[in-house]
Amino acid sequence: EAIKAGLPPFSNPFSRCNMTNVEAYSQMDNGPQNLVQVNNLNEIVRGVPNATFILTFRNMTKWYMSLTNWYRHNPEDNMRKDFERANLPGLPRGVGRSVSEFSSFYCEHVKRVREEVAKYPGR
Repeated sequence: EAIKAGLPPFSNPFSRCNMTNVEAYSQMDNGPQNLVQVNNLNEIVRGVPNATFILTFRNMTKWYMSLTNWYRHNPEDNMRKDFERANLPGLPRGVGRSVSEFSSFYCEHVKRVREEVAKYPGR
């Protein structure tokens, strides 16, 4: 919300909840199309240069199957298909239909995070 409003990343995003003393952000998403840490990586790293980034890893096949088996009401409308429709950096719309395509996306995301974070040594 802060970035969309032209503010520094994480600048008082909880003001409406009256939570201003936040020291960690996790699960920064609202579905694949709103993955803040993917869509706004550069803004976050530049805006919070002393932040510690934790990049999790998971077996790609198991993660892909988990996405495929996670659905709200209809098994045909699963999280994997949400990723296919999301048009994320490195995962264009329509891509992500196989473990290989999804693995390529995640591998490129990891490289992108490492390159961006390396611009601020000492983390």
